[in-house]
Amino acid sequence: MSEDRKLCGLLNEMRLDGSLCDAVLRVDEVDFKVHKNILSAYSPYFRALFTRWSNLDQSVYNINGVSPEIMDLIIHYMYTQDIQVTTDEVETLLATANYLLIHDLVMSCCEFIQEHLKPDNCLRIWQYADTHSCYELRDQAYMYTLHHFEDVVFSQSGKFLELTVEQLSDILEKDELNIKEEKTAFQAVFLWIR
Repeated sequence: MSEDRKLCGLLNEMRLDGSLCDAVLRVDEVDFKVHKNILSAYSPYFRALFTRWSNLDQSVYNINGVSPEIMDLIIHYMYTQDIQVTTDEVETLLATANYLLIHDLVMSCCEFIQEHLKPDNCLRIWQYADTHSCYELRDQAYMYTLHHFEDVVFSQSGKFLELTVEQLSDILEKDELNIKEEKTAFQAVFLWIR
C-alpha cells in the first residue's frame, strides 16, 4: 500500500471515529463530522465557507440543496479519493460536485457518463452537460449523436423530438453525420416535424 493510500485511510478512520474533527456539516438533519483542512484542500467552496462566509469559531454548517446520500459519497471521496458511481446517481453527484467545486470528482463523473453513452441517453447527456458547463462531456455526447444518428432518431427516448430547430439543423449539416443514405435524414426531419 502506498504512503498516500495509508494517509487517506488513516484520515478517513479519524473522520469516522470523530477524532480531531473540527466541523459538522448538517445536511437535512444528518450530521457529518469532518476536518476543515481536508475539505478545504479539495474544494474552494469549502475553503471559502470555512474562512470567508462564516465566523472562524463556527463549527456547524448547514448545507442545503444536497441529499445526505450524495454528501456522504462526496465526503468519502475527499477523504479516500475513491468513489463508487452508479448510473442512477451519477448526474446528481456530478451536479453537486460541480456546485462544490470538486474538479477531480466532476471529471470522474464525466468519464463515467462518457463510458455509458447510448442512443437513448446521448441527447439528454448532451443537454445536461451543456447546462452544467461540462464541455468535454457535451462534445463527446454530441459526437456520439452524430456517429449513431439513426439509432438515436429511432430510439424510444423521445429526446430527439424535443430538439430545437437550431439543434436539429446543426446536427444535419455536420460532415460527421453518420447515415447510410439521405433518405434517413429526410425521415428524421419528417418525424421531428410530425
